[in-house]
Amino acid sequence: MRRLALLLACTALTACEAVPGAGPTTQAILTDSAAVRTLPGPKQPFALVTLDESMARKVNSAFAYNMADSAPFFMDDTPPRMTIGVSDQIEIGIVSMSDTGFIDFTQSSVSPLSTTQLPLQEVGTDGRVQVPPLGRVQAAGLTVQQFESRLISQLSQVLVEPSVVVRIANRASSRAAVIGQVAQPGRFNLDLEDQRLVDLVSLAGGPLKQSSDLTLTLTRDGISYTIPFDTAITSPVYNVRVWPGDVIQVEDVRHRFVVLGGVAQNGEYEFARPELSLAAAMGQSRGMVNRQADRRGVFLYRRTPVSVLADLGADVSGFTTQVVPTIYQFDFSNPTTLFAAQVFDMKDEDVIFVSDAFLEEVDKVLSLITSVDPTPIDISP
Repeated sequence: MRRLALLLACTALTACEAVPGAGPTTQAILTDSAAVRTLPGPKQPFALVTLDESMARKVNSAFAYNMADSAPFFMDDTPPRMTIGVSDQIEIGIVSMSDTGFIDFTQSSVSPLSTTQLPLQEVGTDGRVQVPPLGRVQAAGLTVQQFESRLISQLSQVLVEPSVVVRIANRASSRAAVIGQVAQPGRFNLDLEDQRLVDLVSLAGGPLKQSSDLTLTLTRDGISYTIPFDTAITSPVYNVRVWPGDVIQVEDVRHRFVVLGGVAQNGEYEFARPELSLAAAMGQSRGMVNRQADRRGVFLYRRTPVSVLADLGADVSGFTTQVVPTIYQFDFSNPTTLFAAQVFDMKDEDVIFVSDAFLEEVDKVLSLITSVDPTPIDISP
């Protein structure tokens, strides 16, 4: 019977080319002489991991370790080089000495020191500020310490042993932006060199939702990395210093996965929970179709760091990339596999594919054959 079914299937598939449809057939497209073909590349190697409950837990642990200890992010926590910039407001105090002393009219006394506090002023568009008796002096592009040294050097030409103290009252030129799910998004001055991610989010009024429901993305010099918001709070190594020009985005957790094949409802689904099991994901697609689905052929597609595969005991010597296409197989004909599905954590961009059972493929062809009215054949004696 199986051979007969396969023969009928082949006959039906050949006949289908002549059946009117909604567009060109696959064969018509592939054999069209006008097609300019590209050569397929070499077969891409992939990893195949068969899962039981123990292996499922091991995969979760390997991914958790990889995210916690091997994620790139901005792990160089060097303090930013904060320089004076246009529109910054600065205060300058000058102290000089004299052997003959200075008359202090407020105290009616003579003091060996003279202290001058210049009025608060803004760095002009030319990058300069007014410093009597020197005139306009370049300040933009220098750190506070560099500017102090420059003033001392120039004032030494007209004053005796001068000292200078410079304070940035408002760093309008050194700002970072906080956007997304915060109470008061906007741009904020970096008044200190040690302001960190969580500090800036606090300046923006704090997050609008629980931290477990949010992600934090830091963009610097065109490079972006995203971590769970909780990670920035609980792991100091990720709560890095903020640099001028940084953009911090606080957003809802929106992970996605796709389910295809022998399930009741194919489609793309979202999940916001930090942990969603494969069993729960299959439930969102209303589960496998009884006759259509091959219970042994439930596959999850995920690009996996080679370090994770090594942790799972795989031979990774044949892979030349740091990320490997990986297929995780679940055999639901085994009664205990459901336990593995309950503990296996879904990740963003996972794809679940449930293959069709062999008999379902045959049934599809037979249904096509029986749906066509046969043409009577007149056999004369």
